Amino acid sequence: MSDDMIELNGKTITALASTTRRNILKKIKIKPMTVSEITRELSINKSAIYKHLQILQDADLITRKFNNNEFVYYELTKKGKDLIEQNITNKKIIILLSASLFGSLIFLILFINSLIDLIFPKYWGYSFIDILPPFAGFLLFLSVGIALIFKLKRQRGFDKPK
Repeated sequence: MSDDMIELNGKTITALASTTRRNILKKIKIKPMTVSEITRELSINKSAIYKHLQILQDADLITRKFNNNEFVYYELTKKGKDLIEQNITNKKIIILLSASLFGSLIFLILFINSLIDLIFPKYWGYSFIDILPPFAGFLLFLSVGIALIFKLKRQRGFDKPK
């Protein structure tokens, strides 16, 4: 994987799904913080903060750093820093592209299922019109994905005029 791409696995998406965890990332972007400092900043109890920090660690977005006087500081990993940078246009496109292609896959599965039901009907009354919504959804998501691919290519300079 290239340096400007971030892997968004299930753990990462789960970690970013919470507003509290995103706020924690924003706070420790400024400076490494202890649990007590995070608790004060966000006005959330320590046990909840510990749970959020564990999820962020599991997603490899933060790491623990011990200093000489026994305090544990939490700081962003490279992946965490990359995710919360202000200039992440390409990363946003890749996230949208992933969602678009995933949506295409879901609608393709629904379309194939509807097509099978049309060919081998389980009951009378199943018509060709029933396969159009999943097929339209598939085409919509696929076209969005293709548009995002072309936009990403243009931004990276692959389609520069000669």
